[in-house]
Amino acid sequence: MATAAEKSTKERLLRALDDLEVLSRELIEMLALSRGQKLPQPGEDTQVLELLVQRDREFQALMEEAQQQGKVHQEMQLLEKEVDKRDSDIQQLQKQLKEAEHILATAVYQAKEKLKSIDKARKGSISSEEIIKYAHRISASNAVCAPLNWVPGDPRRPYPTDLEMRSGMLGHMANLPTNGVNGHLPGDALAAGRLPDVLTPHYPWQSSDVSVGMLPPHHGNDFSLEPPGHNKENEDDVEAMSTDTLIHDQCATCSGSNMAASPQISPEELEELREAFAKIDVDNNGFISKDELTELFKAANLALPGYRIREIVQELTKTSSQLTFEDFTQIVHGLKSSEVAKTFRKAINKKEGICSVAGTSEQSGTQHSYSEEENVAFVNWINKALEKDPDCQHVLPMDPNSNDLFTAVGDGIVLCKMINLSVPDTIDERTINKKKLTPFTIQENLNLALNSASAIGCHVVNIGAEDLKEGRQHLVLGLLWQVIKIGLFADIELSKNEALIALLRDGESLEDLMKLSPEELLLRWANYHLEEAGCGKINNFSSEIKDSKAYYNLLNQVAPKGDEEGIPPIAIDMSGIREKEDLKRAECMLDQADRLGCRQFVMPADVVRGNPKLNLAFVANLFNKYPALKKPENQDIDWSSIEGETREERTFRNWMNSLGVNPRVNHLYADIDDALVIFQLYEKIKVPVDWDKVNKPPYSKLGSNMKKLENCNYAVELGKKEAKFSLVGIAGQDLHAGNRTLTLALLWQLMRRYTLNILEDLGDGQKVTDDTIVGWVNDTLTEAGKPTISSFKDGSISTSMPVLDLIDAIQSGSIRYDLLKTEDLTEEEKLNNAKYAISMARKIGARVYALPEDLVEVKHKMVMTVFACLMARGMKRI
Repeated sequence: MATAAEKSTKERLLRALDDLEVLSRELIEMLALSRGQKLPQPGEDTQVLELLVQRDREFQALMEEAQQQGKVHQEMQLLEKEVDKRDSDIQQLQKQLKEAEHILATAVYQAKEKLKSIDKARKGSISSEEIIKYAHRISASNAVCAPLNWVPGDPRRPYPTDLEMRSGMLGHMANLPTNGVNGHLPGDALAAGRLPDVLTPHYPWQSSDVSVGMLPPHHGNDFSLEPPGHNKENEDDVEAMSTDTLIHDQCATCSGSNMAASPQISPEELEELREAFAKIDVDNNGFISKDELTELFKAANLALPGYRIREIVQELTKTSSQLTFEDFTQIVHGLKSSEVAKTFRKAINKKEGICSVAGTSEQSGTQHSYSEEENVAFVNWINKALEKDPDCQHVLPMDPNSNDLFTAVGDGIVLCKMINLSVPDTIDERTINKKKLTPFTIQENLNLALNSASAIGCHVVNIGAEDLKEGRQHLVLGLLWQVIKIGLFADIELSKNEALIALLRDGESLEDLMKLSPEELLLRWANYHLEEAGCGKINNFSSEIKDSKAYYNLLNQVAPKGDEEGIPPIAIDMSGIREKEDLKRAECMLDQADRLGCRQFVMPADVVRGNPKLNLAFVANLFNKYPALKKPENQDIDWSSIEGETREERTFRNWMNSLGVNPRVNHLYADIDDALVIFQLYEKIKVPVDWDKVNKPPYSKLGSNMKKLENCNYAVELGKKEAKFSLVGIAGQDLHAGNRTLTLALLWQLMRRYTLNILEDLGDGQKVTDDTIVGWVNDTLTEAGKPTISSFKDGSISTSMPVLDLIDAIQSGSIRYDLLKTEDLTEEEKLNNAKYAISMARKIGARVYALPEDLVEVKHKMVMTVFACLMARGMKRI
C-alpha cells in the first residue's frame, strides 16, 4: 500500500475531504439523538469534534500546498513554451547554417574552378589576334551575347555580355551588310573557314587607318577555324550559344533592329550624367533609392515613359533597393539607341527651363543643354557678391535673362574673384591680369582660375581655357556651381560652428555628428527647427518643399526674435501659407525670405518644381546668415575632440576631390574608412584593382564594419604588393579606425606617386626620383643665372625666391620682382611672397595643390610637389 508521502496532493485532499464528511455526519447524528435514545458516552462528542478540527487543519494545509503547486505548474508551462520557442529557433538556425554551408561549399567550388581556369589560361595563353578570331567564331555560330542565366563565376566565360557586345568593336558588326541571316555569316562561308568578301573592307584590322597590329602581316581573308595554338583542351572552355539567348524583354530598346552598337558615353556626357546624379543625391553618399529614378531621369534630361521606368525599377529591385552612379551609367548606355537618343533630344528642346546648346557631341550625338534656372540664380548671386568690386565693373551687373554670364567669364577675372569669395586668399590679387587684356593675359587668368579651382577641390574635367573663353554654357555653370557650393558649405562643419552640437540626437556620439556631410547637416538643421515649430520632418530639399510650407515654418523659426543685443526682431508674415496655389504661396514665402536678406538662388518656380541644387543653395545661404542655434552649456562634451582639419589634411582632401573621386570626401578619415576612395586613387596611379574583391555599399548594419575592414585590408595589401609602397606598421584597421599618422602616410605616397607618374609619362617612362627633380630645377635655374637649391629642405625656400626664380626661368619676365621683398624678410613678408609664388605657378599652367604656408615652413613633401608640377610645366606638356 502506498504511503502518504507517495500519494498525490489531489488524492490526499480527497481523502481529507472524505474524513471531514464522515466526522461531520457522525457529529451531527450524535447531536440529533432524541432524549429517549441512549446518550453517547461522556466525552465521546468532544473527541469527535477535536478529530474534526484536526482534519480541517490538515485540509487547510493541503489546500495551501495545492495552491503553491498550482503556481509551480503555471511556471512549468511557461518554461515549456519558452523551451519550445528556443527549440524552434535552434532548428531554424540549424537550417540556416546548412544553407550557409551549402552556399560556402558552392563558393569554394566555384573559386577552385576559377583558379583552375586561370591556371589553364596561363598555361595556354594565346595572342590577341587569335582571341579576335575566336570571338568571330562565337559570333559566326549565332552566339551574340551571354545566356540570360549566366552569372559571374560561370565557367563558360569568356562570353561577352549583351552590353559588352554593343559597346565594343564586335557590337558594330551588326550594322554591316551581310548575305547571312540576322547579320551572321552564311553557312558556306563558315564551311570554307573564311569571311565573305562583302565583310572584308569593314574590319578594323584590315583598314589602313589602324596601325595597332592586331593581326600578323601574313593575315589575309582566310579565317581558319583552327587558329595557331588552338587545341581541344582550350576548345572545352567555349560552348556555342544559340540565338535564342539573344532576345530579352529588358533589352527591347537595344535588340532586333537596334542590334547596332549603342554609342559610347562621351566624357562630356558622363560629366552631365554625374551632375544629374549629384542633383538627386543631395546627401552625397553615392546612392539614390530606386524610387528617385524618375527624378534622376528628369535631371539627366532623359524623357522615358513611366512604364519603361517601372520596368527598370523592377529589374533593380531584384538586386538592390539603391542605385549607384555606375549602375545609372550602365542603364543609360543600354538605352542609348538612335531612336531613344532622338526622343531625348526632342524632350530636351521641349523641357521648360532647359536650353539646348548649339552643336552636339561628335562621339555620341548627344546635345548638350543647360538650365536657365541655374543661369538666373548664379547671375543674381554673382551680381550681389561682386557688386562693389572695382575690377568687375566692366561686366557687372549682368542680365540674368541673357547670356551675359557666359561672356563675363571669358577673361577669367570674375572666376578668380568667385574662387577667392568661396575660399579667401586662394588667389593672390597681384597675379590677376586686370588691365589692357590681351589674348595671352586672358589665357593666364583662365589658367589661374582653373588651377586654383582644382586646388580648392573642384573636379575640373574636360574644361580648358578655350571652353571658358568661348563661354560653353554647360561647362561654365558646372564649374561655377562647384565653386559656389564650396563657399556655401565652408562653415557648415562642427569645428567652425560649435553650435551645431545642438543637432546631436539621443544615443548619438559626437563622432557620429562629425561624420555627417554638409548636405546631411543642413537637412538635420532644417528638421531641428521644424520639430521646434511642431511640424513634420522633410527628407529632401526637392519633392518635399514644393508647397513652401516647410520653408515658411523654417523662416519663422530662424528669424531674429530681438533677444540678441544689436539684432532687431524680424516678424515673418505667415498669412501667405494659406494661399491655395503653390506658385503664389512660394512667391509669398520668398517675399518673407527677402526680409531676412535670403532670397538668393531660387525663384517661385524653382521651389514648386523642387530644383534640388538651387533649393540646397537657398537653405545653405539661410543657414549661414541665421543658424539660430545655441551652443549647449550643460552637456558633457569633450570640446577638445572638436578639431578643424590641418593644412596637410585639407591639401589631401582637395587633391582627391579634384580627381573626381566618388563619393566626394568631406571628412578625410570618416569618408575613406571603407577604402573605396583609396581604390579609385590606386587606379589613378595605374595600380590595378580587382573590384570583385571589393565590398561595395550599401552595407548591412550588422556586418558593415567587417565589410569595410576587409576593404581596408585589401587596400593595404595593394599598397604593399602592387604599388610597392613603404607601409611598415600600417594595417587595414588603421585606415578603418582613422589613424591620422598612418592614414596620412598612405595618402602622401599616393599623391607622390601620382605626381611622379605625370613626370615619368612626360619623360617617356624614365624613372623619376627626388634627385631627378632637384637636378632639373638646378639646371633650369643655372641656365637662367639664378641661385640653386641643395634639396627640398633648403632654407632659402622659406623666402619662396627659388620657386619664383624657377617660374621666371620657365616663362621669362612673368615675375614682377618689384612687388616682392627679397632680403631680411619678416614672417609676414615671407607669407606674402609664398602667396604670390603659388598663384604665379598656377597662372603659368602648373596645377599646384600646396599652400603658401608649406613654402614658408619648408614642408619638404609639399615643396617637392611644387617643384615637380613646375618641372612638368617646364617640359611644356601640361
